[in-house]
Amino acid sequence: MLYPKINNVEKNHFTIRLLLGISIAISIILITINLLTTHNVRWAMLAICGIVYIWTITLYSIYHNINIASHVILQTIATAILTILIDTIIGFRGWSFTIAMPIIIITANVTMFILTLVSRKKYYKYAIYQIILFILSMVPMILIFCNAIDKIGLSLISTICSLANAVIVIFLCGNDIEEELKRRFHI
Repeated sequence: MLYPKINNVEKNHFTIRLLLGISIAISIILITINLLTTHNVRWAMLAICGIVYIWTITLYSIYHNINIASHVILQTIATAILTILIDTIIGFRGWSFTIAMPIIIITANVTMFILTLVSRKKYYKYAIYQIILFILSMVPMILIFCNAIDKIGLSLISTICSLANAVIVIFLCGNDIEEELKRRFHI
């Protein structure tokens, strides 16, 4: 009788704890930058709320065994739209495009990378979602090229993060991605 192979739970927990620690460090850096640059606008707290929101969704999805990648994409889109709406409501200062959207995209890429690492030999399950995320990640660069964004720091970092994530996934499972694309799009 064959038994299902069980993933190394300790290694998965270590990966999640490590990346959660990185998220906490990023939050501390955001607060520091916020305090040093703009005292009257608490944009760091909004960005941290986004990070917490995505971590909550990710951990919920991991421990409740649902299609995590589609959930991450939907939540990324919803959060981006929400931040744009909040920015518009409070007088549109542009932070939703220059700060929040790049941070949301970086967080989504990190989340997808975690999913790719945790679900060994099933990388192809996330291939379509990785492509969708990569396309979404190009929005900040398009806005930069259209001169809609004047502060390009975080947007450039989010694009580099997306590109690195795409390259790593293609390197890990290029053939599987090709087969999955053929299967889904009947190529």
